[in-house]
Amino acid sequence: MRKIEHAVLVLEENLATISSVSEWAEHLSYSSEKYFSRVFRDHYGKRPSLVLQQVKLKGIKEYMVTHPDDIFYSVARELGFANDQALYKFVKRHTGKSLSELKKECQKGVSKIYNSIKNRLMLSAVTITLINDRNGKYEKAI
Repeated sequence: MRKIEHAVLVLEENLATISSVSEWAEHLSYSSEKYFSRVFRDHYGKRPSLVLQQVKLKGIKEYMVTHPDDIFYSVARELGFANDQALYKFVKRHTGKSLSELKKECQKGVSKIYNSIKNRLMLSAVTITLINDRNGKYEKAI
């Protein structure tokens, strides 16, 4: 597999240590940031800086969902930011939201997914009960 074809995977796996396109290019053993950017853009149709930003934001959101009780400083250090202020500036610049707002949004999204799954499971249980009731296997539905 050519290097560029697994560039995004390398970024995701090394999110805490890659904070710029030049570091990303170096991580993939490209001789220059400019060459890496051109090859990346030709292959993916997007600027590597945009993809880096998107993957960082995705990582931040995933971390906030999987570690909801961690303080922002821990989130920052885990994802390669110097401190929580650097994380705050990154999030604010790229989303227009504060860290607290982003965290609430992530938690709200998890709640919606949980409720959706819960409702589907409940609907499935009722459907199974009604089908079994029609077949005479159960006398009472839920």
